[in-house]
Amino acid sequence: MKTKASLNEQDYLHSFMSTMTQKSDTIINYVLAVYFLLGIGLSFKYDTFEIGVGVGTINLLAYYSAKFFMKNSKFYQYVLSVVLAIFMAQYIYQMHGMFEMHFTVFIASTILIIYQNWKLQIPLTLLVVLHHAGLAYLQNFIYNDANGLQVYFSQVNFDLETLLIHTILAAVVFFMNGYWAYYFKE
Repeated sequence: MKTKASLNEQDYLHSFMSTMTQKSDTIINYVLAVYFLLGIGLSFKYDTFEIGVGVGTINLLAYYSAKFFMKNSKFYQYVLSVVLAIFMAQYIYQMHGMFEMHFTVFIASTILIIYQNWKLQIPLTLLVVLHHAGLAYLQNFIYNDANGLQVYFSQVNFDLETLLIHTILAAVVFFMNGYWAYYFKE
């Protein structure tokens, strides 16, 4: 049987977590605005306005639709995780494989800590690994300079060794951020 004190404590914790989620959602609104505007800004370098506006808009629609239609669910946070990974892929393409654009996913992973849910790192990690492995393969074996086609993935040689090191280092960052999300919730 629960005591009155334990019920009050549970009410307080529920109220506190609800407030933290609302504050996190507010912060994410600003983050998504900055990510969208960054895509627009990057459009000027290689005239990728269709990608900047198109992919950015689809990302925002996906996130806000999930949030609107599944009000009583945390599903929108998982959609956010995927959306942030897609923004990274968008930036890499827009900047014709500029290696520094890969780092935007580490910013995204760190931002996700505010929800105090380590599981949000999983979709981000899966999408990054699939994206990097797929495009590294395409860049190295299918669309290379020998046949005149190019994939805008990386300006550096992204061979198997580079892919493995890159993936392991990214996994360590995602794991650490997942740990911090878990730790802060506890």
